[in-house]
Amino acid sequence: MLHKSMTVEKWALYGTTRQILMIANELNRARRACEKNQTELKTDALMRAIELIDLSVSTSARRSFRREMLRFGEVVRGLTRENIADSICVALKVVLSFDKVSYSQIFAMGLR
Repeated sequence: MLHKSMTVEKWALYGTTRQILMIANELNRARRACEKNQTELKTDALMRAIELIDLSVSTSARRSFRREMLRFGEVVRGLTRENIADSICVALKVVLSFDKVSYSQIFAMGLR
């Protein structure tokens, strides 16, 4: 586990909005690291995002959400091989769009 204090049980207690925002936070860290050409930090943040995505898949009762998160996880795994901040920014917007409340955070974070 990259998130040392996180357990499946603890993650399951978080609502979808909080889960999505925590994944988005890791993607935002990866984007910033990519912009600063900090490859190792970018990879670490993406790996943490993947870990949280996997936790979401394993704890969600909604089949459609699990399916979308599985697809999204594959996209994020592909980003570990790229060094394009714009691609990470698009992934960040996509994950936020999975939840209506999270989506409203796009403007709060200054993403357009």
